[in-house]
Amino acid sequence: MKKAIITITTILAIIVYYVILDSLEFSITRIPGFMVAVLYIFLPIFIIPIFMCYIFNALVFKDTSNNKRKETRMALMKCKECGNDVSAKADSCPKCGAKIKAKSIGCGGLILVLIVIGIIGALFSQNSNSPSSTPSKPSAADIERQVKEQVKIKKLSWHKSGFDNVMLVNATFENKSNRAVKDIELTCEHYSNSGTKIDSNSRVIYEVVEPGKSKGVHDFNMGFIHSQAAKTSCSITNLVVQ
Repeated sequence: MKKAIITITTILAIIVYYVILDSLEFSITRIPGFMVAVLYIFLPIFIIPIFMCYIFNALVFKDTSNNKRKETRMALMKCKECGNDVSAKADSCPKCGAKIKAKSIGCGGLILVLIVIGIIGALFSQNSNSPSSTPSKPSAADIERQVKEQVKIKKLSWHKSGFDNVMLVNATFENKSNRAVKDIELTCEHYSNSGTKIDSNSRVIYEVVEPGKSKGVHDFNMGFIHSQAAKTSCSITNLVVQ
């Protein structure tokens, strides 16, 4: 009964330890290897079983009666075959030769069993914390977003034409992604000399920019512009990934 209590309590202690460890969200990839061994193997597999055995044997099941006389008589048990009184430490009955019930594994054997249980728990715990070896495939939206981030305006200049009311743009687009892009939407916001935003233009440039290449446009008509527009800020607001 005593060993059953120690076993059950120690297993529960190991389970609680791993639950607490997982709740702290340790990242195995961010701590040294020896710390992983200490946290996930040495402490739960060796220290906790030994500590629990000590606590129960030294404190819980300790005989607290100082006046109790030590028993000097050897413990006896009945032989199941002939009924003869046999020492509990005997391997067989001296009368009929029948085998006596196997001895208890003791605290050392109990620790060995708990170590095996702890190793299994450590393996499961590390598997649950380690990142997956097969990364998930990026979605189409993720791929499109990554491509758009790699298409930039390399050069841009502009001037007015047609009685200073039409905006013409010279621009070079650079595609650093591994996918071709086309139909680039260019948006320009215009500001006066005082810094006030007074106008904006958006046009789609129906050209294809191959992966790793650049594409330029010359005197591209962005449409009408405010006559007091002195500065502009242009950016790519949309494109199509092929």
